[in-house]
Amino acid sequence: MPIAQAQAGIEAANERMGEKGLRVLAFAARSVDAEELAAMTTEPMSLTTELSFVGMAGIIDPLRAEAKDAVGTALAGRHRRPHDHRRPRRHRRGHR
Repeated sequence: MPIAQAQAGIEAANERMGEKGLRVLAFAARSVDAEELAAMTTEPMSLTTELSFVGMAGIIDPLRAEAKDAVGTALAGRHRRPHDHRRPRRHRRGHR
């Protein structure tokens, strides 16, 4: 199916998967004629016309190792948001 005919469905699926926090990959293909084979190595982007939609996949993008500690700290409540310093602290009577 030509991509133009599937555009509305593709966009809706992309939005649904994106709202679930998935990284969305879309796939398209076309046949390459014998006289176009050289372009596969010299000018591969010239072959990105007349594509047919093949499908989409939504993948979970796991946290990078260096981000896990930061997320753990934030979830444990040991991280103050930048705007927190503007909030007045409540003190119990007699404790300042």
